[in-house]
Amino acid sequence: MTHYRVILIFQITKEISMPRHHIAPGNFSASDVPALVRLWLLRLLMPLGCHREFIGQHGFQDDNLAEIVGLGAWVDSSSRDYDSKL
Repeated sequence: MTHYRVILIFQITKEISMPRHHIAPGNFSASDVPALVRLWLLRLLMPLGCHREFIGQHGFQDDNLAEIVGLGAWVDSSSRDYDSKL
């Protein structure tokens, strides 16, 4: 399962769990996503091996997904050191 499928799952879950108002992609923060949805997105990424595609040598492969799961503090942070193997 790629991270695009995870985003699709998020979109479906968002429509079920959130009030009916339009949110354009990239115009929402992690606080707009219920904590339970963020938790399940992370739980889906790990056992399916998607975290290896999501976290690359130079950061996140999908900044929007990073924002959704609450990792926005590390998006575009070239000055910070991190270990992608964690």
